[in-house]
Amino acid sequence: MTLIEFIEPLKSKSLDNSDLTYELWKSNLTVKEKILLSLEIYHLEPSYLVLTTMWFEYRCSNEVNKGYNELIFDKYQTELSDPSKNLDETTTQASLYFDIFEDPERNKEAWNYFLSKSPNDRFIKIMLANSGPVPYELKNERYEKLITNRDFHLAIFKSIRHSCFDNCGQVDKERALKIFKKLNLTDKMDEVDERGFRTFQEVKDYLNGS
Repeated sequence: MTLIEFIEPLKSKSLDNSDLTYELWKSNLTVKEKILLSLEIYHLEPSYLVLTTMWFEYRCSNEVNKGYNELIFDKYQTELSDPSKNLDETTTQASLYFDIFEDPERNKEAWNYFLSKSPNDRFIKIMLANSGPVPYELKNERYEKLITNRDFHLAIFKSIRHSCFDNCGQVDKERALKIFKKLNLTDKMDEVDERGFRTFQEVKDYLNGS
C-alpha cells in the first residue's frame, strides 16, 4: 500500500501527522510497511512526534528485530548526514537522543551500526553531541580515534558534558578527564558555554571531583 492509498479514506478526519502515524499502526499492514510509511509521513513534514510514535508502536508490536531496526537506523543516518539540510534539533536529533541513544536496549546496536556504515564527519559530530546515554566505553573508543583531529574537539566536549550531566548519562570520570585535558577549545568558547547547558568550568570541576 502506498501512503496516498492509506491517507485517502482518512481525509475527512483532518488528522495531523502524529495522529496519522498512530492510525497507521492500528492498521492491519505488516510491521515493515508501517515503518516505511511512518518514515514517509515524517519526510512529508518532519516532526519528532511522528518518530517517537513510530518507535513506541513498533516496540509494542512485539516484532522488533535487527532488520527492522537497521531499516530505521539507515533513515536517521541518511537524514542527519545530508549537508544540504538545515537540521532542527527538535526533530530527528531529538529522536536520535530520546528514542535511540536513551534506550539501553537499542543504543549499543545503533551506535555500532552507524559506525559500520562509514559515517561522514557531520554525522559523527551529531552522534557525539547526542551520545550522553550511550555506554561510556563505546564513546571513549571514538574519542581516542578522534582526539588528534581538533575539528572534533567541540563535539567530544559536548559528548562528555552530556555524559556527565544528562539524567541517563554514562561516564567514566577518570578516563573522561584524560580526554578532556587534551581538548583545545580556545577559539570555540562561545559555542562551548551554550545557554541552558553546563559550562566548561562546571564540566571540568565535575570531572576533577569538585
